[in-house]
Amino acid sequence: MWSTKRRGATSESDNGVVDTKMERGRGVGETHVLVIPYPVQGHINPMLQFSKRLASKGLKVTLITTTPTNNLDDYLERFKLIVSSSLVELIGRYNGSEYPVRVLVYDSVMSWAQDIVERLSVDGAPFFTQSCAVSTIYYHVNQGAFKIPLEGPTVSIPSMPILGVNDLPSFINDTSSYPTLWSLVKTQFSNFEKVNWVFFNTFCELEDEVVKWLASKRPIKTIGPTIPSMYLDRRIDDDEDYGLSLFKPNADACITWLDTKDTVSVVYVSFGSLASLGEEQMEELAWGLKRSNSQFLWVVRELEKKKLPSNFVEETSEKGLVVSWCPQLEVLAHKAVGCFMTHCGWNSTLEALSLGVPMVAMPQWTDQTTNAKFIEDVWGVGVRVKVGENGIVKREEIKECIREVMEGERGNVMQRNAQRWKELAKEAVNEGGSSDNNIEEFVARLVCRLEERKEEESIEDYVERFRMVASQSLAELIKKHSRSSHPAKFLVYDSMMPWAQDVAEPLGLDGVPFFTQSCAVSTIYYHFNQGKLKTPLEGYTVSIPSMPLLCINDLPSFINDKTILGFLLKQFSNFQKVKWILFNTFDKLEEEVMKWMASLRPIKTIGPTVPSMYLDKRLEEDKEYGLSLFKQNVDAYIAWLDLKGIGSVVYASFGSMASLGEEQMEEIAWGLKRNNTHFMWVVRESEEKKLPCKFLEETCEKGLVVSWCSQLEVLSHKAVGCFMSHCGWNSTLEALSLGVPMIAMPHFSDQTTNAKFIEDVWGVGVRVKPDEKGLVKREEIEMCIREMMQGERGNEMRRNAEMWKELAKEAVTEGGTSDKNIEEFVAEILCSLD
Repeated sequence: MWSTKRRGATSESDNGVVDTKMERGRGVGETHVLVIPYPVQGHINPMLQFSKRLASKGLKVTLITTTPTNNLDDYLERFKLIVSSSLVELIGRYNGSEYPVRVLVYDSVMSWAQDIVERLSVDGAPFFTQSCAVSTIYYHVNQGAFKIPLEGPTVSIPSMPILGVNDLPSFINDTSSYPTLWSLVKTQFSNFEKVNWVFFNTFCELEDEVVKWLASKRPIKTIGPTIPSMYLDRRIDDDEDYGLSLFKPNADACITWLDTKDTVSVVYVSFGSLASLGEEQMEELAWGLKRSNSQFLWVVRELEKKKLPSNFVEETSEKGLVVSWCPQLEVLAHKAVGCFMTHCGWNSTLEALSLGVPMVAMPQWTDQTTNAKFIEDVWGVGVRVKVGENGIVKREEIKECIREVMEGERGNVMQRNAQRWKELAKEAVNEGGSSDNNIEEFVARLVCRLEERKEEESIEDYVERFRMVASQSLAELIKKHSRSSHPAKFLVYDSMMPWAQDVAEPLGLDGVPFFTQSCAVSTIYYHFNQGKLKTPLEGYTVSIPSMPLLCINDLPSFINDKTILGFLLKQFSNFQKVKWILFNTFDKLEEEVMKWMASLRPIKTIGPTVPSMYLDKRLEEDKEYGLSLFKQNVDAYIAWLDLKGIGSVVYASFGSMASLGEEQMEEIAWGLKRNNTHFMWVVRESEEKKLPCKFLEETCEKGLVVSWCSQLEVLSHKAVGCFMSHCGWNSTLEALSLGVPMIAMPHFSDQTTNAKFIEDVWGVGVRVKPDEKGLVKREEIEMCIREMMQGERGNEMRRNAEMWKELAKEAVTEGGTSDKNIEEFVAEILCSLD
């Protein structure tokens, strides 16, 4: 059985929202679709099945709904109240995870959901659970194409047959009996012009003319029939039923009973999960079934059984079976069933069409009257009962309709038509079918839009979206932990997220900013924040207390970008409020800068934050960071390094974000080739196309190019004698902590300042010189490598690197400066809890 519990985690929150996750494949892993049906079975089932189809294409899909209730009006109102208030929170929670929501597929009667997701920059897509024909009728009412009450006995609508008044949805003829539902169907087109996708649970061939007409108005996609795959294309494993029912199933007695009956000998009777027949109609139906010459299986809900005529069950026990529930798909697919007497709900109609079963149409209300019209006059798969003057379908009419379908020549025509629609339904959802193609196109466009959004989204938009979503998720998480046995007392947050302080304070937490860049770089930004430095800079050099004289090219590149600089300066907005400020550095490395900054605020150096195995070895099994954004390759590169002499390999890597131009890649490639040193170069898969033609073949004896490696493992290897680096702060700290000198080739951000300190302050590297176009030529690269690997200056750099390696270890070892700072921080935390 296809079960949501088997496919993923199902949980129910305090407010009654059920959150069901399904994941089938990771082909487009980042693309997360949220699906919200209206909380009635007839709306949940098709949207659940659509979710399964999307999941089978590789999307991550989450379907949410509420627990059931007996009062429909209360149910609808409660659902709107719960979902509209919690939808922002729910999307925020997911957007704070690795699977942010990209699209909300919502039931078309929930048009208000579109307004909510628009504010969150999430795409919305309405899902119409009724037929395209019925929706088109409502669309004409919405557009004022005909007025209510109707004038005349018939209505003419483009792409449809002439409709009698009794062929129209019942809400049009009686708008006062169900004002809540009438309001829902009228307003489902209020956002019709805003959306990029409109889904319909039908298939092109079934409603060809209507679909074409409506498609001329909006970009509609037919994606049905939404029947479990087992009954159609069989392409989704274990998709045998809807997997989510608001009603408790009975035993399989009905299937056992059907197994004893002849082929096409049974009339299956069911009027859905909502319709309630009057006692008089129940009596007429009962005796009409008894008078027919056919066996019958009749589903009568427990609450309705009291309406059955006295002794009816006993009198018909040899030819009929009355049950309170049955697996309808299994019944319709059974060879014994020859006819379906139905209320003509859209799901039941699609199931009968998909399984090739002709119908006796006995519509009750809403869209069922229109479906009955199409069943009889358009698709030719059924006969519609005629209602008496008092609104009752008489037993003689029921008997005659059953006989016409089961015994007459017209019944044979209906059987043939039903088989034809069965095949067309299968074709639609099978690979290459109209509905399958529409789903494939949606998935492709969705992934494409995701890539476009990544490229187009500005830094301001991203930062604001992240702040909005993360602050909500963070508050929720803190509150959750406050109810546990381990409530959070302190929040250590990235200094780039100063708004986290404002979230923590009202919830009774102390906030602690953590600066991930060097103290020197942060000090430069602090001077801009204080107005001591302004852009554009005047002159060629800048003098900052506690630092060497800095040239313009030694400053962080972002000082020239007002937008990003403004974002970076905000990290000091809560500087005066906090009791602790943590820096990923160590005292000896930035001694003068640390002293100057510590004179302003209570900062604590706690670095280098390199896994313990490479430093003090006091944390067991702390051998790596434990979190990688990239797929790890095999350990072939370690085996390759094992074959090389001590200090003989140049390791080249430019981080996880930098993207070098093709010309620069070529200069690096030939620069590495021209020197006499072995090299290992990390080139991400997306960058490999920029390598010069035949470079790999021409350098295979002296070089190795990999798409990923464990940088710590490589830097600590005895064969590595030099690190050609972009000078990101983490890479810089790793090289210093492992005693590896560097060739500094900075690109942007803080890297230029780090390069300055690598060469002129710490004496552990040489910085490349770009030409007037900003390109580092192959000759410059070759010369820098030789100076590092062969010259006297290189020996001095190696000695300095070993010194910093020892000082880094001392800092985090017991009693070292960083270890003491962490101990002091912990002691202050514990003291504050007393």
